[in-house]
Amino acid sequence: MRSIENMIYGINCNSGKYGNSMIVDYLGRILARGAKGRQMTIGATIDVQELRDYRNKTQLHNILQQVRTECYMYLNEPIWPVNKPLTDGKDYSKWAPKPKFYKK
Repeated sequence: MRSIENMIYGINCNSGKYGNSMIVDYLGRILARGAKGRQMTIGATIDVQELRDYRNKTQLHNILQQVRTECYMYLNEPIWPVNKPLTDGKDYSKWAPKPKFYKK
């Protein structure tokens, strides 16, 4: 289902105990499936150009085309500092202030 929603190929892995690992295309068609209860390698051809062509021509369920990215403009600015450990709350408001879109 996630492959259909996001219009991507999905490589879904399960353990050998449960099996049914599979490679699924952007329309939800199973390209390869592993056996249940066995460890095995599966493979399938992923045609990226076919996916690009389909994304360009379809208007049925192209969710990526309909995403309102202006709702996420606040993500252009980093909210959290890089590699800052969360140790105690003393300097929390200094290095992790509330984003501008929050009301005070």
